Amino acid sequence: GMWVSFSPDGLHWTDYEKNPAIPYGSDTGQCVLYDPQLKKYVLYSRLHVGRKISRCTSDDFITWSQPELVFDTDDKDPPGTQIYGSGFCIYEGHYIGLPWMFYLAQDQKIDVQLIHSRDGMAWHRTANRERIIPNGPQGAWDSGIIFTACHPIVLEDRILIHYFGIQGDHHGHPQRDWEESQKYYRGGIGVATLRRDGWVSLDLPFTGGHVITKPIRIPAPTAGDTTPRLILNTNAYTGDVKVTLLDESNQPIEGFRSSRNLHGDFLRVEVTWSGKDLSELVGQKVKLKIHGRLAKLYSYWFE
Repeated sequence: GMWVSFSPDGLHWTDYEKNPAIPYGSDTGQCVLYDPQLKKYVLYSRLHVGRKISRCTSDDFITWSQPELVFDTDDKDPPGTQIYGSGFCIYEGHYIGLPWMFYLAQDQKIDVQLIHSRDGMAWHRTANRERIIPNGPQGAWDSGIIFTACHPIVLEDRILIHYFGIQGDHHGHPQRDWEESQKYYRGGIGVATLRRDGWVSLDLPFTGGHVITKPIRIPAPTAGDTTPRLILNTNAYTGDVKVTLLDESNQPIEGFRSSRNLHGDFLRVEVTWSGKDLSELVGQKVKLKIHGRLAKLYSYWFE
């Protein structure tokens, strides 16, 4: 079963006197989050479901709900694929998962994909199932197996995903002698780095393109400001981006047809219009039409 322990300083620990708190075991990493919206602890593991991901919740970290299956492979995965474990986080109010994809029927390697969810239960695959952390090249220290840490580390300008990797695969090679095996299965710790908000991007091609958002209500300005500000996180270093504000009928709003051109790589850049500001539209619902060429769009927000 799964035991819990408590510590006032992270150094001295006391086991819960009625352990195990959960009467199921798992031979892989466990990952616990605190969801401030639910006001509950959320545990993701392989408890009671095999090589898949289950979810339990708790109000007090002692009494946990029954494990419930929330993520598994499907018929679009290679035959024999299993979920060996996963890292998780709540990022800007959205659940992000980093499942360890185990190719049991192929080469027995393990790499990392990306999934996302609004409620932590219904999960969606991302970016055509591309690997967010692929195995290293043949012979590299992480060419066989990758396990991420439970939580990424979010800094002001980037996201760090620490992970354990080994050159060997899950199956092993019994024909190797001990010295070879020691080299083949020696592990190391690495870090994969993303830009802030850089989990995925919408890419505008060379020929140009656009994306139109759902209706968004323009908020009141934050304290000490006279107008709300629209901010983009975008890499338009080799291209450009502009924003048009549309009404709910997809018609351009007069004065906001085309913002000043954005050219460069920006983690945060304000979108502005000549002679206009968003104070005129506070409380109204608008759609953003973000258009341009050779640019990656990561996120937008008002502040």
